[in-house]
This record gives sequence, C-alpha cells and structure tokens, in this order.
Amino acid sequence: MANEPNRPNKPRIAMVTPLPPEMTGIAEYVAILLPALARHFDIDLYTSADLGDLDSLKARYGVHHFSELEANRDRYDEVIYQFGNSPFHSHMVDLLDRVPGIVVLHDFYLSSMLAHMDLHEDHPGLFGQELVRSHGDEAHDELLLKGHWEAARHYPASRRIIERATGVLVHSEHAADLRDAFYQDLQQRNWQTVPMPQPAVGNISPEERQAIRSRLGFSAEDFVVISLGFMADTKLNHVLLEALSEPHLSADPLLHVVFVGQNDGAEYGLMLTRKIADIPDNARISITGFVSGEAYRDYLVAADCAVQLRTRSRGETSKAVHDCMSHGLPMVVNDYGSFHELPAETVLRIAADPTPAELAQALLSLRTDPLKRAVLGMSAKHHMATVHLAQHVAAAYADAVREFARRNEVATSTGHGPGLANAVSTPVAALRRLMVDLSEVVRVDHGTGIHRVVRNLTRSLLSGGAGHGWDCVPVAHAPDGRFSEAWDYAVQQLGMAPPSHAEHLGFNSSDHLLLLDSAWEHPERFAGTIESMHLAGAKVGAVLYDLIPLRFPHYCVDFMQAVFEKWLRFVILHCDYIVCISRAVADDLRAWIGETGAATSPALHIGHVLLGSDIGEGGMTGTVSDAMQQAMQGDNAVLMVGTVEPRKRHDLALAAFEQRWQAGETSRLVIIGKQGWHVEELAGRLRRHAQLGHDLFWFESASNADLDHAYRHCSALLQASDAEGFGLPIVEAARYDKPLLLSDIAVFREIAGNAASYFTGGSVESLLACLRQEHRGTAGALSSISWEQCSLQLLGLLQDGGWDYTAETASD
Repeated sequence: MANEPNRPNKPRIAMVTPLPPEMTGIAEYVAILLPALARHFDIDLYTSADLGDLDSLKARYGVHHFSELEANRDRYDEVIYQFGNSPFHSHMVDLLDRVPGIVVLHDFYLSSMLAHMDLHEDHPGLFGQELVRSHGDEAHDELLLKGHWEAARHYPASRRIIERATGVLVHSEHAADLRDAFYQDLQQRNWQTVPMPQPAVGNISPEERQAIRSRLGFSAEDFVVISLGFMADTKLNHVLLEALSEPHLSADPLLHVVFVGQNDGAEYGLMLTRKIADIPDNARISITGFVSGEAYRDYLVAADCAVQLRTRSRGETSKAVHDCMSHGLPMVVNDYGSFHELPAETVLRIAADPTPAELAQALLSLRTDPLKRAVLGMSAKHHMATVHLAQHVAAAYADAVREFARRNEVATSTGHGPGLANAVSTPVAALRRLMVDLSEVVRVDHGTGIHRVVRNLTRSLLSGGAGHGWDCVPVAHAPDGRFSEAWDYAVQQLGMAPPSHAEHLGFNSSDHLLLLDSAWEHPERFAGTIESMHLAGAKVGAVLYDLIPLRFPHYCVDFMQAVFEKWLRFVILHCDYIVCISRAVADDLRAWIGETGAATSPALHIGHVLLGSDIGEGGMTGTVSDAMQQAMQGDNAVLMVGTVEPRKRHDLALAAFEQRWQAGETSRLVIIGKQGWHVEELAGRLRRHAQLGHDLFWFESASNADLDHAYRHCSALLQASDAEGFGLPIVEAARYDKPLLLSDIAVFREIAGNAASYFTGGSVESLLACLRQEHRGTAGALSSISWEQCSLQLLGLLQDGGWDYTAETASD
C-alpha cells in the first residue's frame, strides 16, 4: 500500500487475523479498524481465509496466507495477532511461537479454541498441556474427571499466548482483573487497554422508524424491550422473564419483550421456554431465533430500550452493548465485568447480581420517563461516536505499539523502516475550532431565558470543549458585519480565564461557527463570514429557540414577526445546520419549511439538544434576601419563573389564585421574572394587588441565591404557558424534586412526560382543579442534565451526527 503524502516512512506491520467473509465478529472488527489504522502503518494481512474471496482488500493491502509470515518476518517492524476463543484462530497458536508479536486478546479465555484443537484438529493432548501450564495439575484433573468443555468453562488456559506476546492489547480493564486473578506473576508484563472500534450510526426519521416498527408488528403506542444475542445462562435471560411478572410490568399490555437471537438448545433453553409459558399474556414475549444483519439492525431501530445482563464473564467485550449504545438505545445493564466500566451517564446500571424486582423497577423508570430515555440514549450515542470511533482506536493502537517497542527495546537497525520506538508517532490531532457567536448579549444582556441559555452554554463550551477535542472561541459580529473575538465579555461577564494565545480568525475546513445568540436583527451582518467559511470548507450553524414570533405573533412586540422571519429564512438558506432546543421545535421548524416552501441550504441538517438545569452560573454566591425568605415561608408557595409576558399566562395564574383567596384558601403565588412586553395592565394589577406582600410576591430581579432558595422551598412549580420552545424552569425545578403543574402543550409533554400534572391551557377551571390535586415530586421520574452535559451533547451532534432531519428530509 502506498504511503500517504503527509506520512512518509510509516512503520510496516503484519496483521494475522480472520477477514470477511469469515463468520466471526473479529473479521468485522478488523474491517472497521483497518482504514483508520492505515493512517499510522503500512499493513499486510495474513489470514486463513480463502484468498479468492478477498479481492476488495487486496486492492488496498498486501494479503497473504498465514503460512507465508515466517519467511517474510524481516519485512516488518511489528507483527500483530488478533486472538479470539474460536477455531478461526487456532493456526495462530504455533505461529506465535515461531514469530513473536503483539497479541490483541479479544477473549481472555482461550480454552474453547484449545479444546477444539485437541479434539478436532489433530493436536491430541494439547488442551491438557495448556491447562497444566496455565493452572497446574488441579485443572488437568478436572479435565480428566469432567471432560473438555466443563474444564473450558472454568479455566482460561491462556498463559502460553500471553507469555509469548511481546505486548497484549485488551478492550477492558475487566480483562486485566482476570489476568490478576489467574496469573498473578504476569501482572507486570506489557499490557495496554484500547477501546473497541464501533462505527458511528446516523439517525433515522420518526417515519422510517415507525415503518420498521409496523413491519415488525409493533404499534406507535407499544413499548418494545429487546435483549440481543444467543440466549444462555451467562446472559441471565431468566431474570428478565421473571421481572415481567413484577407489578406494573405484568399488567402492561403494551410492553413487549423480544429476545433477538437463538434460544439455548439445552436445559437452560428448556427452562426459559417453560417460564414463558407460565407468564400470563405471553404473546408479548418472543424469541426470534437467528436473524440476518438487516433484521438485527431493524430491532435496534424499533426498540424503546434494551436489557443486557451478564455473569461468568470470560473477559470479552460485548458487541451487543456497543450496538445498542451506538444506536442511541437506552439500556439497562448489570454492574458486572466490563459493564462496570461504561460511563454512568450512558447506561442504567443495576446490581451485579440483579433481582427481578430491581430489573422491573429499572424498566419501569424508563417506561414512564421519555426524557430519561432520551438523555441515556444521546449520552450513549455520543460516547460511542467519540471514544469508540475507529480513528481514536487506531491512534490508541499506535500509542501502545510505540510504548511496547520502547519497553522491549526494539532496535531500529533492521533496515526495513524507521524503527517503531521512534517512528510510530501518533500525530496529535489539532483541536477542532467552534466559534460561538454572542453578537447580542455582548451588546446588551436582556435577562431573558434565552440569554440565560447563552451564558450557561457558552461558559460550559469554553471551559470544557478542549477536553473533548474542541477549541471553543467567543466571537461577535457588529451590525455592520465586523467580526471579532469576544474574550473581554467571556472574562468579565462569564468569569472565564483569558486565552493563553492570541486568536486568529482565519478559517480552515475543520472550523464551525455557531450563531448561538438571539441576534435576529440585521442577519446580513453574518453573510461575509459565512461566505468565507464556506470557501474554506468550514461549517456554519444557528440555534433556534422556538418559532413563537411566527406561530403566535400576537404575543410578541409589533416588529418581531417580520424581523424574526427574515432571520429564520436567512439562516436556513445559508447555514449547514440548525440546532433546536427540543425535538418539538425541530419538528415545528420542519413543518414550517414544508408549509411555507422556504428555500433551504442543500446541506441543511436539523437536530436538537436538551438544555441544562443547574442554575449556579459559575457558583452560588450571595445571601438570600429577607424578601425572598418571607415569600417562601411555610409549605404552600407555588412558584412561577420567567419573564412576565403574555404567552406565559401569569394572568391565568393570578385569576386562579384570586379565586382561591376569595374562597379562604391559604396559598401563595410567587413570581420571579422581569416585566416584558404587552403586560402593562397586568403589571399594574400585580403592583397594586391587595395580596402583594402577603400571598402574592413578584420579584422582578433575583440573585442565584434567591432563585435557589425559591426552588428549594416552593411547594410546586407552575408553568401556564401557551407556547414555549423548551421550558427551562421545568428541568430546574426537577433538580430540586419539586412537583410540576404544567399547561398541556407538546414541548412540556416531551420534557416532563408522566412526571408532571397537566391542565388545559387557558382554562382557569382546569388550573384550579390541578392545584387542588395532591402532587408528588419528580425524583426518579424526570431526568435533568447539567450545562456541561448539554455542551457535550452539542459537540457530539456537530462532530458525530445524530440529526433529527437531514437535507433529504428537512423539507419533505
């Protein structure tokens, strides 16, 4: 294979591995990894596969039969073996003795491969020899007493392979734990952990998903749980079946469980069949048997959540778990083996030895909380699409190979390359640059919810972006189009440290410009920058908070509809993507484009991220005011947070509370928010109200300490809005486990799901009825994320995809 232009003198390696079309997951693994690994090495492949089936690989790599490696050894700086626990790897055992190299250990247990070689591949006595070498005479006695396969279940028998390796790569720390348990004297050998490569998975439209669900026999209302892989006692499939008999799950006719894989053909499988027969309404439970790759992907798309449990691990890393995560599928796992290493925000983890009741409770929490499912799924997808991208894994390979070479003191005098200790220099990837436009807030902070989002999200991007591969830079455009950095604002108003280097505002192809602020006037100011960025191959996007000026113009100042529509038409025509603050807004934008026929960029993508809920804004400073303490005394204060403007319906709330007060009920209405537009009459009523300072309180400004105190001591949060793009106070109140009383609009249903009490928008009677109900808190029922997590979702969307609508579907 020819060297890449910018990477002369790449080290040359031989990789001994199964290859497609061989029916093993390691062949697929290598196919995913090879293109990225070729950035670091010149690669020849040595395999037992039929060379006549490998024409596509021969076009890019040297491909040879494994028997040729010994004669060709001096051509290579390093040899890498892909070792798994199946007959596809048996030819590597003796070859590793003759040609030492690095071993990628996909399974810590190699006993099944060795037992097969002993019984079926003309290596009589081999398994017994390796059991003695690895575990002593006791293991050999078990072989004689119980047979090959029972001994293979209990002992890994992998010492020979580990000892012969010049270095070992594994895909989990769990494999190192097994090494320490079985081979304590090998703890100091060369050993590195690298991620398992996983292809990124694009999003699928709701219409396509429902079509797949319909094809599989599920309605839009069904809740589908899948468990992937061959059914066996090591997968604890019986625990999932027993969980279905627990209260709340057993009575749910819309809950379906699908085991996507083949049932065990022995006693365990018969026991599962009996358990299914004993479950009432067992038509909700199915076992697919072996499925094609296409059907396997269909179930990943169609499911609402997954359950993957394990016990008696043999050191493997679960591809099924990675498949679920890369599809953004929320998943319950037990705290066992390599599952313990999955980031906490990416899975719902239960005990290592879970009870059916514990699993049932976990499933119920996902069943009843769509936001929790969304957060888990998006976090999992982001994790897989960053940590497990093939290029990141390839870079980790290169680092490990260089480190092994250094430790083993590999000489550079072979004459066949630069020598690994010096030549495998994984290039440090330059940070991608995200320029965050703050054109409005640097001029005037309106104190609105939008500017609260702008401040919090910008602060999180600037402080945490570098740790995730992004150099985030604050910028602004003057009305005349002048473009400049905005570090003065970030330092003085957001509390950020000044930059360590001078910013250069030239553009390159990896740059992004994000129009985060509400700078809707004079959108033409951005035209010059956008044109320059597109000429450089860079990307431009905008954040859309809602379409209220177009859908509810009577709630806005007179000029806003025209100003906002001009801006929106500008950004959908000139930007590459639009990031919305809820799926409801993304759906509304797509609908508006379809209704109006507005011209869009040929590459336009539309997606959404969830907003953060922590209100500290750099720290909870100051003391709680006396007025706020007075307002929140007792346990009957209902809180409203947000600018007092017509669509928020403070007038509706006031009318409902006036009726309560007239009826002699003791309840308080506490409003936090500045006066907005078109509410002069309402503001006058509030300021002159007989209950002001008694059962009615209005704080037109409040410190973070005051807001924190109000959330902590309120009896419930009330959001009576007729229209919203998100509803930030909802997730803020949920962080304090407060009951939620919400008008019944789509975006509130999206955010709060079943964790809130809803009333008919605009109806005083419905609100009064809602206020009279007994309300519960949101703990465990509604998930809130931090601004840091929000920023990571945004960066993940820009870097890895996951758009709700692509160019092909945005205007359908």
